[in-house]
Amino acid sequence: YQRRVHGDDDGGYLNTGKTLPGERILFGKVQARESGLLPQQRTPIRVQILGDPIEGELLTAQVSALTDSTFVGGSIKWSSGATERARGVYRYRLTTEDVGKPILCEFTPTGSHLSVRSFTPVVVDCDPRIVDLTLEGTPKVSSSLQLRYIYAGGSEGTTRIQWLRAAAEGPTLVAEDCLTYTTTSLDVGSHIIVLCTPCRSDGVRGEIKQVVTPHVVLPPS
Repeated sequence: YQRRVHGDDDGGYLNTGKTLPGERILFGKVQARESGLLPQQRTPIRVQILGDPIEGELLTAQVSALTDSTFVGGSIKWSSGATERARGVYRYRLTTEDVGKPILCEFTPTGSHLSVRSFTPVVVDCDPRIVDLTLEGTPKVSSSLQLRYIYAGGSEGTTRIQWLRAAAEGPTLVAEDCLTYTTTSLDVGSHIIVLCTPCRSDGVRGEIKQVVTPHVVLPPS
């Protein structure tokens, strides 16, 4: 396996033994007075990407020095193909736009013009699914509740949304196919349940996800 020396004088590859898949190690000349490192000291740095290259998954960059020296921070960015996706964060959630491309994570140590890069395999899509489902708003009469979700699994079709009033006598459908619902006096003492069924553009549906509010109450008089 070959390790790339990004920005080194020879600009080439060094055969330095085995590495983990997608791993790159930088032997950079880091100028870092705050860390106590001497200028021009060659500091091996490793960047690993944790997580599966599947649409909707969350990737985490792990940056570490391979010596006992204290290592300062730096700047980090994520790219997909030729497009920059995020900067300044160590986590990145894969989207539909990333499918079919490898993800590049690039780290530049503070005080250095050199960078180290790590790549994932090509990102693949997944079955339709909801990877994040939240409900905003206060469950009291005449309050507006707002549903937010993140879809993954190819091109989204008509994802089904159902709002249910969960009373003692059983659930009642109160709204559907909308992202907001305004509570009424009929909801007092009941939970509001929202069911979200992901659907791809070809009609394939995924697993139903749900979110539940506390009991709806009357506003203070």
